Amino acid sequence: MNRYETSFFKNRIMLNKTSRNLFILASLILIGAYFFPLWQITLEAPQYPEGIALHIWHNKIGGETEYTLQNINILNHYIGMRQIVPESFTELKVIPWVIASFTVLGLIFAFLRKRKYLFFWLLLFAISGLIGIYDFYLWEYDYGHNLDPNAPIKVPGMAYQPPLFGEKMLLNFKASSYPHWGGIIVVSSVMLAFFAYILDLFKSRKFSVKPTLSTAALSLLLIVQSCTPQQSPIEFGKDSCSYCKMSIVDQQYGAEIVTPKGKVFKYDAVECMINAMCDDERVKEVHASYVVNHDNPKELIDATSSLYLFSKELPSPMGEFLTAFKTQVEAEKSQEKYKGDLLNLDGVRELLTGKEKCQ
Repeated sequence: MNRYETSFFKNRIMLNKTSRNLFILASLILIGAYFFPLWQITLEAPQYPEGIALHIWHNKIGGETEYTLQNINILNHYIGMRQIVPESFTELKVIPWVIASFTVLGLIFAFLRKRKYLFFWLLLFAISGLIGIYDFYLWEYDYGHNLDPNAPIKVPGMAYQPPLFGEKMLLNFKASSYPHWGGIIVVSSVMLAFFAYILDLFKSRKFSVKPTLSTAALSLLLIVQSCTPQQSPIEFGKDSCSYCKMSIVDQQYGAEIVTPKGKVFKYDAVECMINAMCDDERVKEVHASYVVNHDNPKELIDATSSLYLFSKELPSPMGEFLTAFKTQVEAEKSQEKYKGDLLNLDGVRELLTGKEKCQ
């Protein structure tokens, strides 16, 4: 009897080579969870425009600076929430061992090459994940509801439970809760192992599709890419310029900066974006910058590869006479009509500030 003729719970069913390699990879990448925070809770408010980010690691709780946790505890004191004391969390002593156990167990199971062991590993991971999520929810609930009755600020009926996943307004703070890179690594590991299991099922039934390691790598790349900072459409008439604070209304102009942390700062013109790059500490680090394509106002284009027409006959919202175009053909066509000079982004920066680089 060959391996295809038995139930998947029988010992004789062996993982195919590709599935085993994927299982090994899924187990090994879990090690990366030791080097990045698993989760991030961010608080944003007018007085904290870039936000205060609390990082939950496998063995500690901290933030972007050594004072982050202290600042959050001070804010919490005013509304009666108790202090966050990392040493009081038993979970921070358990999680490192859980990660290590799944890594070692995965490698052992991959060596044994039994499909039922891969299924068992996934089942254990799912159960552990659900327990972890439920435990996290209970902590957030208690943290947000068990308030000091003598707190300086009391709002009757108000609770301050952070969101389990997503965003939520707490008074004038916007709280957001999302996986950090460590959490993304854990999710990627599970999805890779699940892909290995499905692949083995397909191959055992002799389907014609032939997923490969390259397919798995592409899937993993798409997972990571979906978690990278992304641009955000400008809502004309609603959004305000992050630099000059004026409403963004002219739909043929506009710009935005996306920081490495995923924060999006919007501007009513490229000149405000350039000035912000030079003056605003919040955008000293830029993941990507975009401008509105004058000839297609619904399109945000890469600011670094765009061309800019500097023409006194084509005014921009802030009076610097700068207009962005996606292609040289579009730019030269407008140049014929409005005259002026064509510049790249460095040329625009030099025109506005007298220097090619601000950072």
